[in-house]
Amino acid sequence: MLAAAFLYSWQAFARLPAPLIMTLLIATAGVFAAMSFLVLEHTRPRWSALSRRSRIAWLAGAVLAGWLLTWMIPLDPAPAPGKPFSVEISSLGTHSKASQGAEVWAKLVVDGRSVELGETDAGPTWITGHGYLITPINSPPDRIEWNGHYRRSVQLHLYTHPWSGKARVRWPGNERTFDLYSSVGGNVDLALAHGVTQTSTQFLLLPARTPLQYLVQACQATSLGLLILGGLALFSRWPLPTAAPNAVVNRSMTGEVLIAALPLIAVGSVLLVIFSPAILTTDSLGQWNQASTGRYSDAHPVMYAFYLWVIQRINGGPALAAWLQMAGMAMASGWLAVTVRRACNAPVWTSLAGGVLVAAYPLTALTSITLWKDVPYASSVTALTALVIGNLFLGVPDLRRFHNGLALAALAAACIGLRHNGPPVAAAAFLILLLRPGHRLHTVAYLVMAVALAWCVKGPLADAVGTERTSAAYMAYTHHLSAHLASGQRPESATDAAILDAIDKGADDWRYRCSVVNTTIFDTAYDIPTAVTHQDDLFRIWLRMALDRPDVELGHMLCASGMVWRYRTSDDGPLYLYAFGFTDKGEPGLQWVEPGLSGFVETSPFPSAAASIGRTMLDVRLARFWRPAPFLCALALLTVLAWRRTGDRRVLLIPALVLVHTMVLMVAIIAQDARYQLPIYIVLLAMGPALALSRRGEITSPAEAARRDSA
Repeated sequence: MLAAAFLYSWQAFARLPAPLIMTLLIATAGVFAAMSFLVLEHTRPRWSALSRRSRIAWLAGAVLAGWLLTWMIPLDPAPAPGKPFSVEISSLGTHSKASQGAEVWAKLVVDGRSVELGETDAGPTWITGHGYLITPINSPPDRIEWNGHYRRSVQLHLYTHPWSGKARVRWPGNERTFDLYSSVGGNVDLALAHGVTQTSTQFLLLPARTPLQYLVQACQATSLGLLILGGLALFSRWPLPTAAPNAVVNRSMTGEVLIAALPLIAVGSVLLVIFSPAILTTDSLGQWNQASTGRYSDAHPVMYAFYLWVIQRINGGPALAAWLQMAGMAMASGWLAVTVRRACNAPVWTSLAGGVLVAAYPLTALTSITLWKDVPYASSVTALTALVIGNLFLGVPDLRRFHNGLALAALAAACIGLRHNGPPVAAAAFLILLLRPGHRLHTVAYLVMAVALAWCVKGPLADAVGTERTSAAYMAYTHHLSAHLASGQRPESATDAAILDAIDKGADDWRYRCSVVNTTIFDTAYDIPTAVTHQDDLFRIWLRMALDRPDVELGHMLCASGMVWRYRTSDDGPLYLYAFGFTDKGEPGLQWVEPGLSGFVETSPFPSAAASIGRTMLDVRLARFWRPAPFLCALALLTVLAWRRTGDRRVLLIPALVLVHTMVLMVAIIAQDARYQLPIYIVLLAMGPALALSRRGEITSPAEAARRDSA
């Protein structure tokens, strides 16, 4: 299975002669068999002690995880035979009067990959340069031909410039001649073929597969599962998870938290100078204007607008607001790193390592100085996780003390008040705390206090300042409903049809895109006031359609939540990721303050550094590093690893709050913004080192604990 999964991922393997395929399969299988034997022998003490039922459960779970990963990554299960195709490009050796030469620059792209010169039947004058196939200036007529197979598409890009000549392109059923001269440069783009795998700008289309591909996918799933299982078995024994004394009694938690928080505070402060006064988007300045004018709207959380109001009352600007929220994120992540380090008995340095990772990862560092409500929300989730884990494992903070209970209620209220998926997160926190006997009545009392605090801010206090009441629920209803309309469903009653026609007078599919609701609600054909008025009707119509076509509903949720669980942006789905709050305006430079709102301008003393950092982060080649799906997978794997290393099942509760956040987000997501998954990034980076190096704990004397920590 390992051999088939490995070899069939090589595109050319399926086209080799049958005897060579069998030889390579047998040889590779032998190598993998030897490697597997060594791993099994090394991990024998771990698996030989398990019962047969436990082994079956672990194997089944591993294969299931591997199967999910084949879709989440996603992996190409095996090269399909594809369709045969041929294209011939001829340089005619002639050019227009205005041209200074007869060059032909061509780039042939098959299934997203540029064809190399060695893969073609090329005449003597063809060379390569700058990613193109080229006939040099004033070359005689010559030709180049490619014959092969494709699955998705074949595209040809002809570069035009002042030295270009004339060329002829032939492909099945077509022939065209081009004069490639251009005084300023450009491209002639030809879509020569569209292949086996269709694409959609609306839905996530899972590719159709041949029997061979399904067989190879099964091999891939099994192989990935066994590799994961082998990795867990190996790293649960190395480094040795020997019993480690718990040094909590001998080390100040406050001091350790400050040390772990220091890296982000330092990096964030430097970034705030470079991106002065702060990174300010339309959402940022909209809430800043609410605080400055006193005209509030709950289209965005008023709790964050009230925070900005406090900043303004002490004559602070966006820089102070950004620095304080960045410092809050640093303290929350440091608290979590230290708490998990102690709960898992990891080496002392792992808490600082977690703080360094949070500061070094560009998305968390740059988002921390962006005035978004998502930053204090993520900090609240992180701090609430630290409080719950500390209480569950270490008994601190002690909830029988009022100030600790007040902190719990305040953090839970912040989660409830700052995002729509905050209430389930707060509920999960209190549910975990109720599992620990001894202070359940205190926990219930603080639950009531948290709900009361959130209600007071969002209710009476917001009403007292004349907050305009709106509702964002219509956006989620609209997004789900438009998926059903795009699939061809229509309301059963004429009354419901009339309501939908009144809301949107445009396309029948409401311009549905699973990845974002903006194409629907921000179109002139969509009437937002009417949608808000008929919000309950939208929910009722959507619910009825969802019950009639649950397959459409499931498809929408899988596609809309692709940011959460799918790693690779590929041709078979409209996935994207909005990661940073700045844009590259080209010649004018990098823009990190939205112009025309509140009068703020970019005041960086180092604009070139800001432009360099911003453009580097926006490089499309780096986009894969900002996707949250790998963080989600890594968090799950490290949690299981820490459980096996410590032998403590309570470890499985450590990521509970962020997983609840993510599950609710998957259902209610209306856009694929990285900031929506900010808690996942922070939590994994902060506690990843401690989870990976967790150890069994034992209670020892303070002297022994101090000696181990110093070592």
